[in-house]
Amino acid sequence: MTYLTKQTSETKDLYQQITDQIIEALSQSTNWVMPWHQKALTLPKNVATKKPYTGVNILSLWAAAHKNNYNSFLWGTYNQWKNLGIQVRKGEKGHTIVFYKDFEVEEKNKEMGEFELVKRFVLKASTVFNADQVGGFNTLIEPQSLLRGSFYTIDRAEEFVIKTEAKIVNSFTSAFYHYSQDVIGMPAEDLFMETSNQTEEENYYSTLFHELIHWTGHKSRLDRISPAAHFDSESYAIEELIAELGSAFLCAELGVSTYPRQDHANYIASWLKILKNDKKAIFHAARKATQAVDYLKKLQPPEF
Repeated sequence: MTYLTKQTSETKDLYQQITDQIIEALSQSTNWVMPWHQKALTLPKNVATKKPYTGVNILSLWAAAHKNNYNSFLWGTYNQWKNLGIQVRKGEKGHTIVFYKDFEVEEKNKEMGEFELVKRFVLKASTVFNADQVGGFNTLIEPQSLLRGSFYTIDRAEEFVIKTEAKIVNSFTSAFYHYSQDVIGMPAEDLFMETSNQTEEENYYSTLFHELIHWTGHKSRLDRISPAAHFDSESYAIEELIAELGSAFLCAELGVSTYPRQDHANYIASWLKILKNDKKAIFHAARKATQAVDYLKKLQPPEF
């Protein structure tokens, strides 16, 4: 079965709408702080299904929460809140999330000359509201990972890294991933500084997660990285964006607070240029980041 994506004027507008939202968040960043640089970072979750949103919807809802100072990580459609006996407050503006809806059509195969079923996907939108936008709901629900304490969080992060079996050498002055040697280089953990947002351990692991996302791009894994890409090329900047997003997704899942890396200053201008020139770029980066996180999660034991 062939898989294609159907393009409509509505689809194009949705790509642009979400991209413009991310561009606004990047453009308004100060000191390289992104919407995903938060203490107690949590994946946005649907209040009805209890499942986290994925891909570009994570970024979109993080950006919306950051812009509007929402404290809750729970979201739902108007009807989902209504079905819980909760009313969205009058005058509240919803936020757009997107999803792909599939359907089948019969088309003629140009090479074989035979008709076959082709599965197409079209981008659709839905509107959700944060728990801070409704009445009569307790928005002070803390992420489960935070209730278990910082020691649990760091132990869990360490266990996650060990199970990947990535080769990590902690004897360098900076963090990096060396493609040809397939090695992650890291400074020793005690060289990482505590910030107002992170402990030294969280600083270490959020940085290590960034390099682990790069590690998934090796040809023996997801085959995503171009070894010949120069550091100031577009492909290099996109890979850095993928690693940045993937690290944030992992931190949110494992309860590790995030903080901006100083080298973000070198990439923000490149990311903005890419997003302004290609309205699908952030969708691509978020999808690749999700794939990288999923790859790392599959290396974990079933009970993790």
